[in-house]
Amino acid sequence: MLRNRLDLYEAQAPWLVDYAEYSVDEIIAGLKEEQEIQRAYEIRDDPVKLFLSPGEFSQLSETKRNQLALDRYWESSRKRSAWIAGIQYERYIGYLYEKEGFEVEYHGAIRGKKDLGIDLLCRKGNLVRIIQCKCLSVLKAIPVRENVVAQLYGAAMFFAMRAGMGLSLVTPVVVTTYELSNEARQFAEFLGVTVRENVALEQYPCIKCNISEHTKERIYRLPFDQQYDSTKIGNVNGEFYAMTVMEAEKAKFRRAFRWHGEAS
Repeated sequence: MLRNRLDLYEAQAPWLVDYAEYSVDEIIAGLKEEQEIQRAYEIRDDPVKLFLSPGEFSQLSETKRNQLALDRYWESSRKRSAWIAGIQYERYIGYLYEKEGFEVEYHGAIRGKKDLGIDLLCRKGNLVRIIQCKCLSVLKAIPVRENVVAQLYGAAMFFAMRAGMGLSLVTPVVVTTYELSNEARQFAEFLGVTVRENVALEQYPCIKCNISEHTKERIYRLPFDQQYDSTKIGNVNGEFYAMTVMEAEKAKFRRAFRWHGEAS
């Protein structure tokens, strides 16, 4: 039904295609993948199974199957939707800001459609960066439009007003894998929106090794694990981002296994 309706709209107004960041197939594929992961959480099953064959899951050791699932999560050859790539990009940019000493809230990944156009909330002292991430295809050459800049500026001003902060302490930032249109750059310059263009998504140490402040339990989470985006790294001495499962386990961290019914 969605495809038929969009075909009708695009037939009547072909120029709409130039403004589409994602195809219908990409959006549907992303929704299906997200539903599969959420379904695994609901039935308390291991989401690693979504990336492995039944034989691989039963025959490999826990360490090896966790690493293989992570490898396939990152494989460029694996058909991954633009929707999922967008979430990956937000996490990567958040990681870069954390390296710069910011405390990052993954607003978009946690709140979904209610994110108000804010993907990341980055705080350092009394400074706040309101980040909108746009993971766009360089091959499609579709730039970030001025409406994105305007929405982000409005979201940043609303955040400052609601938080009772001075506008000079809140900076809206657009980060994209591609570029802004000329009109969008003019909007950004006039409104004081910082622009970071051509920031490519790269593989990074994405395994979150977290230490409970209460129980001191050492737990690591993979990007497809429950509570991944709400888990903060750096609040407790000894926490870090690991590149491999073996690196995390060597540091005495075990994977969260909430799907078994154990609180993590």
